[in-house]
Amino acid sequence: MCGSVRKLIVLLLAIGVCGCAGHERKVSAKERAQLFVDVANGALSERDAVGALQSLKVAEDLDSSNPNIFYSRSLAYYIKSDLNEAVKSCQMALDLKP
Repeated sequence: MCGSVRKLIVLLLAIGVCGCAGHERKVSAKERAQLFVDVANGALSERDAVGALQSLKVAEDLDSSNPNIFYSRSLAYYIKSDLNEAVKSCQMALDLKP
């Protein structure tokens, strides 16, 4: 499945889950951030590091305390062969969740 198609499916599912009729519930920033991490992980499974980093930036803006953001970001930088940034991101994940 094409990476962009997979991202679209994940986003549509997220919207569907979060926006079910009859169940008005505000989605928290932490929950939205995790959805963007999930999209990024889908991009990583397609080896789309750039797409993953874009989603992770949004996730970080929503919830910079989520260590999964930085762990996934370290994988994206590793895919891009940017080992210095991969190590920095991995360290940030460890700082948040030792």
